[in-house]
Formats: sequence, C-alpha cells, structure tokens
Amino acid sequence: MTEFLPVVLAILTAILFGLSKIFIRKGISNVDPNFGVLLTLLPAIPILTFFVIISGEIWLISSLSPLTMFYLFAAGVLSLILGRLFAYISIDLIGAARSSQLTSLQLVFAVILGLIFLKETLELLMALGIVIIGIGLVLVSTSSPGRDSKISAGFLKGVLFGLLGGLAWAFSQLFAKMGVQSVGSPLTAVFVSYLFAVAIQTIVVVERKKNKFLNKNSLAYLLTSGSLTVFALLFQFTALKLAQLVEVVPIFNTSPLITVFFSHFFIQKLELLNWKVWVGSLLVVIGAYFVTG
Repeated sequence: MTEFLPVVLAILTAILFGLSKIFIRKGISNVDPNFGVLLTLLPAIPILTFFVIISGEIWLISSLSPLTMFYLFAAGVLSLILGRLFAYISIDLIGAARSSQLTSLQLVFAVILGLIFLKETLELLMALGIVIIGIGLVLVSTSSPGRDSKISAGFLKGVLFGLLGGLAWAFSQLFAKMGVQSVGSPLTAVFVSYLFAVAIQTIVVVERKKNKFLNKNSLAYLLTSGSLTVFALLFQFTALKLAQLVEVVPIFNTSPLITVFFSHFFIQKLELLNWKVWVGSLLVVIGAYFVTG
C-alpha cells in the first residue's frame, strides 16, 4: 500500500492545482486582481502554521540566515505575488483552460535559467519536450475565446500575462531551490515565503485602495482556491519526499490538462473550448513529460 501512496498524492496534487484554477475563474472577475491574490494567500497562514507547529519545524525560522531569508523573500514575491497576479489577470481575460497552458511555459523558462545560471546541460529529450510545448502553446495562443476566429486585443493581453506568470514562476524556482537547500525543510521554506508574501501584498492592497465590490460568492471561490493550493503544495512535497522525481513529476504536470477537463464540465458558460485548446493542452503535457521525465 505504501508504494502507491506517492502516486495517489501526486494525482491529488494535480487535481487540486487544476481545480483551484476553476475557482479563480469563477471568483476573480468581480475582484481587483491584487486583492484576489491576497485572498488566496490568507488561508495558507493558519494551515501552514498548524503543520509547522505539529512538525516541530517552527523553531527553524529563528535560525535562518539573512541570505536564506532573502531567497525565501524573493521566491515569495515572484511566485506567490507576481506569478499569481499575472496568472489571475490572464485567467480573467482568456479563461482558466487557456491560461493554465501558457503558465506551463515556466518549465521551458526554468530549463533556460538552469542552463544560464546553474550550468545545467540540455539533453535531447528535454529539447524535444521544449519543442512540443512550444507547438502546444502556439495552438492555445491562437485559439479564440469566442465563437468566431477573431483574436481580440484583450485575448492577446491575456496571453501575454499568462506568459509573464510562467516567467515569474520560473525565476521563483531558482530562489526556492536555494532557499529549500539552505533551510533543509520545504515546509518551513514555503511557510516563510507565504509570510513574506502576505505581509507585502497586504501593504499593496491597502495602498492601492482599488478593491472592487466583493460579493460572498467571489470571497468563497477565492478562499477555496487558496486552500486547495496549499493542500496541493503539501501533497506535492510529501510525494516528492516519498518517491523519486521520475515517478511523480510527470503526474504533477498533468494539472493543466485537468484544468481543461474541469473547465469543460463545470464552467462551459464562462469558457468556450475548441480543438486547439484540447490538442495544445495535450501537447503541453506530453512536452512536460519529456522535459521533466
């Protein structure tokens, strides 16, 4: 039974990440994106506080060096604030199904950054995966969100923000990797990054004073998405701890395709999907398998 646990956790991770995008799609249209980011961050604090206390890792925070704090600060800003902000704007403009494929470009960006800064090598399968992802993203980027084939300026803006979200998440992985290596605990690293992100985003929201009217449904959707994302992260770290990367990472990378399925079945009135989205999404998953497998 224990040998199946990492696989089960990996599947749950992909499902929760995919489902969280659906709740963002339903809630973000009535909220200023910066306020939406803050709302999705808030549920993480009590959840992660509980886990760092019962694990005894709460005491690790006091021993972190200034350099480690900087790594976790940078990871929090890039991933939890900028990455989410760009992704949420993209989701609002072009939908969860399309946006999730574009932000998947973080895999390609991460490979490029690894080649530049970490002196990693580019293998043949990784190069093939990048090409396949590129083809998939071209299909998604040229699909129309409406019933006609015309691509609007708003759609192109959504594509751009989706790509920016992927870039921000790719850069965050560099700092997160160095931070986790320094801390020695992914749970503590994520907790500290969330603390930084919540503090900074609270200041941003208070200073902007541009929050749209927030109804109860939007509040529930955004808080639910934030909660799902936290548990997805916890499942992801546990699966990585129990199994080898090649066993679980390909499962994680099915999340964008799962988002497409959820979009088709649960929010058809908000998103119109065509063959380019389906084929492009499948190619992104296949390409991700070659890049990370």
